[in-house]
Amino acid sequence: MNVNGETIYYHNTLEAKLITPDGFALSIATEFIENESPNVKKQDCELRAFYRLAPQLKKTSFNCPSCSWAMPSTPPPP
Repeated sequence: MNVNGETIYYHNTLEAKLITPDGFALSIATEFIENESPNVKKQDCELRAFYRLAPQLKKTSFNCPSCSWAMPSTPPPP
């Protein structure tokens, strides 16, 4: 709840965006960061979400010489 007593709902997501030189951002793909069930041993995280998002990006990506991709340098968590 916020200070006005209103309930605020939100969902954590990982977004892949294409950003133009003017700063305009276009969403390319989205992956939700959420636990699959209430009885999980480890919480979901951005790194796991990236490894779910990466194949989707690979399928939909286009050959863009001016695009740069930031990839994590760590392996996916167990």
